[in-house]
Amino acid sequence: MRISCTLALAVVLLGTGPAFAHHTATPPIVRLTSSGDVALPRVPPFGGMMALVLDGGASHPLVSLKLFDHPDVHTTLSSNGTNSNPSVATSRVVAWDSDADPFASGDPGRQIYLATSGLVIQVTHDPSGTSVNPAVNARGNRVVFQSAGNLTGTAVPGSQQIYLRNVDGSFLQVSTGAGTSANATMNRLGGRIVYQSTSDPLDASHDTGIAQVWLVNLGTPPRPVTAGQGASVNPAISADGRLVVFESTADLAHGGADTGTPQIFAYDVLSGNFAQITDDAVGCTGPSTRKDSGDWRIAFTCGGEGYYYNLRADRRYHVQIPAGDVARMTTGFGFYFLTLSTTANLLGTGTTPGHEVYLVNLYKRPATVVPGAATWFPARGIRAFR
Repeated sequence: MRISCTLALAVVLLGTGPAFAHHTATPPIVRLTSSGDVALPRVPPFGGMMALVLDGGASHPLVSLKLFDHPDVHTTLSSNGTNSNPSVATSRVVAWDSDADPFASGDPGRQIYLATSGLVIQVTHDPSGTSVNPAVNARGNRVVFQSAGNLTGTAVPGSQQIYLRNVDGSFLQVSTGAGTSANATMNRLGGRIVYQSTSDPLDASHDTGIAQVWLVNLGTPPRPVTAGQGASVNPAISADGRLVVFESTADLAHGGADTGTPQIFAYDVLSGNFAQITDDAVGCTGPSTRKDSGDWRIAFTCGGEGYYYNLRADRRYHVQIPAGDVARMTTGFGFYFLTLSTTANLLGTGTTPGHEVYLVNLYKRPATVVPGAATWFPARGIRAFR
């Protein structure tokens, strides 16, 4: 029976060995959840570990499990309150937001928490209780998140902004303007941040109402990456900080008109060039990216089907699922591994009442090459294989 709206937070530890050491020993499919309706996190891991939101009954506990060593054994890290929006960088670093108040701080609403090597700290003491949706760098000494609390006294009153908790514990307002800023993430080192915002880049007092993707190199002002008439949202960045991926309903290659249908785009930070990865009538969402073996892999879903695209090789793959739908698919586990949330019963037949999360070993269950080449503009940003 499907259990509604009751979640728990899980951290999946991939183990300490390199990804290539696991592909021969890991089964084609590993089930990571077995009940409820489970969503993959917004921010894919840089490697080593990921976070999941599971069904936890009356509470929403934070638990951990080792992917290659008894993934069915859960270790509880936080047993109270509603823990959500997990973000994982490495096997020792995870951030999330919660209303649990585990340290009896008396702070209202939702606050940001950070676990490094098993030690949990409260990152924010936000009097508005609106600090949510964190992302963290590999060392765990920088956390970005969104809040409407004007935490530094520099925000437009009432606006939701992106804030950075820096290495010295101080806070910096990353985003600017009167618009709504959300969904921040950063590269492995934490020096490059991407987010979405409706702020007008030319008039800080104006909210355009249309989200664009923004890029920040710490120490320099934020700048918009997109300028379409349709919304560009859900940005993600590769661990090396070279590639930004996002979804947009704007026809960015031809004037930016709003098509009403989201497609997947990539942006090369070094050249300033874009690649439109999809052109699907059903629309495509939820991109994530990882650099492996000299190429950038971009995972996404289109019409309930899971796909990934190798940017330099200019090749698209379909991860075939026998039934049900794929709500989200992410990369970030090494060359041979993807995770996906689906209603297909991948260890049996038919479908499950809710979405369950699986690890897919592409070495033993390879994806199928399908048509679909990227369109670069204004020029090709990353040289293709010869």
